[in-house]
Amino acid sequence: MWPFTDVSLETATLWGETANIVLLICLLGGVLATFVIVRTTNVKEHHWDRLRQEASDAFERLRINSAKEIAEARSDADAKITVAREEARVAIERAQADSAGANARAQEARARAEELTLEIARLKAPRTLTPEQQSRIVAKMRQFPNQEYALSVGVGSEAENLLCLVDSVLRTAGWKKVDPFGDLRIDTACGPAGANALSGMNVRVSADTPQAPGGASNACAVLADALQAEGITTLAQMDPKNIPKPNIINVMVGIKP
Repeated sequence: MWPFTDVSLETATLWGETANIVLLICLLGGVLATFVIVRTTNVKEHHWDRLRQEASDAFERLRINSAKEIAEARSDADAKITVAREEARVAIERAQADSAGANARAQEARARAEELTLEIARLKAPRTLTPEQQSRIVAKMRQFPNQEYALSVGVGSEAENLLCLVDSVLRTAGWKKVDPFGDLRIDTACGPAGANALSGMNVRVSADTPQAPGGASNACAVLADALQAEGITTLAQMDPKNIPKPNIINVMVGIKP
């Protein structure tokens, strides 16, 4: 049997109306539910769009900030590299300058050492006259023929050897040697000579010697200049008391200074 078969008309009408009302309510509920679903879906989509936009904005800000930080880091690195390069350049130039200065000082020291070596060698080397030097002096002294001279020597073979070279030059130039002055005499390879305690070489004439061209005073000065020109340090002087005769030149070779 189907349900409601035995119900009355009133009951069936009541149940039918009730069912219609329920169906209407259900339809209204479905419509309302559909509306709510649609609206809430739209709201959710709106929120999702907002969240997506916020995420996109946050990502964009992060990208911009990262790019900015990278650019700043690169700029800072470039600045540091530039500073480091400049410092390195300055250091290299300073090192090169120091090296150049050290080389210059070293060269100067070597030059000075060479000069000192030559000076020491000169001081140690005996005074002498080469044949060429002797010839030049002879040529200068020939203008005073028969000029009389005496010899005087200091202690040591070096002074004696130079004295004998000068004696040979003067005799070759036509000068005449006379006996040495004073009581203290020394026998040398070129004959007797007076003794002296000089340092260096002197050629002297009496203070009474006339100052005349071609005379002893002139010859004394020329001889001193000739020896000086050949590297033999020589002084020309007037002797007020130790040369008893005027017009005689006392050739005095002392020890090497």
